[in-house]
Amino acid sequence: MAIGDYISSKSELEYFESEINHENREIEGNSPVEHEEVRQIYMKKAPFTEDELSLIVSRITSDKKTWLDTMAKEELGIVRERFVHPLKVALIMMVAETARGLVPLTPYLVTPNIQTSFIAAIIVTFAALFAIGVWKTAFTRKNKLVSGIEMVVAGIVATVIPYVIGNLLSSITVTF
Repeated sequence: MAIGDYISSKSELEYFESEINHENREIEGNSPVEHEEVRQIYMKKAPFTEDELSLIVSRITSDKKTWLDTMAKEELGIVRERFVHPLKVALIMMVAETARGLVPLTPYLVTPNIQTSFIAAIIVTFAALFAIGVWKTAFTRKNKLVSGIEMVVAGIVATVIPYVIGNLLSSITVTF
């Protein structure tokens, strides 16, 4: 997972840099088309007069950094602050996946009885999922109980579907 996230984040960042470099080359050419793009962007934002639009375009295009930032955000929909370094993303994913994997394994490490460990693993996993659902409400401002239950149901579905598919595939005998 960490490697996949690293590659994905790195590719996204490379795409962003490619688009920014392309836009920068267009701006360096200082073409009337690029000036008109800025004018069109701001014309759609508010009912500016022609004089106001001319002033806005003049101010933005007088500074190449401001011009590039404006085009990146307004034309391309790219915001530099949105990107996180790929190594940081990979490390966060590695820690999260390790912690996620340890939650259901912990009962097996502390209880010698397999059946007791299995039941405890289910309880601990559901409790962790519920807690994550409740924690999520700090950002979503949703109902804590509903969010917790929703996360537990998602965990159950994510477990049951592969199990069912695995059982179906294992029942198919293929002879070569």
